[in-house]
Parts: sequence; C-alpha cells; structure tokens
Amino acid sequence: MGTTLSAFDLLIASITLNNNMTLVTLDKSFESIPNLYVLILN
Repeated sequence: MGTTLSAFDLLIASITLNNNMTLVTLDKSFESIPNLYVLILN
C-alpha cells in the first residue's frame, strides 16, 4: 500500500466500480482500492 495511482488509473477503477465489474490487470496497485474486484495476471 501507499502507492499513488494516476488520474487515468483512478478513472479506470471508478468506471469498474460503477459498473460492478472485475478489473483484470497486471498492476498490483489497484488492490489498494476498497470494494474493487481485481484479478491480477502474472
């Protein structure tokens, strides 16, 4: 934690949350957002 997300990352996260979707990404920093379902790919 303690990672700062860019404005674009926050926009992606907010759209994902608003649409009750799962975010599929390589970026582990999204895990810090509460209530966001994240699937981290290796």
